[in-house]
Amino acid sequence: MSEAFAQYRSHLLGRTKPAKPNTLNVLNKAENRLKEWQNLRIKDLTGNEIVRKFDEIASRARTAAEQTFRWANVAVKHAIEIEAGNAQT
Repeated sequence: MSEAFAQYRSHLLGRTKPAKPNTLNVLNKAENRLKEWQNLRIKDLTGNEIVRKFDEIASRARTAAEQTFRWANVAVKHAIEIEAGNAQT
């Protein structure tokens, strides 16, 4: 999971218009909320684990949970796009 966040962070920094510091700060916070998954492969996460983690974060701060999983979703989609591109070459 941490690799997906790292790839997306690199993408954000390498764009023509790089991400602003606040964007990177929010991304880092989202990654930190999911730090127990940092060494897991994305495909090893189950739907139940994802829902449990969302509910755990949401019990403290609903908006933070939504934001965390929006960032995770974007990072994972970006990682999938990279893998698809690598498979075609």
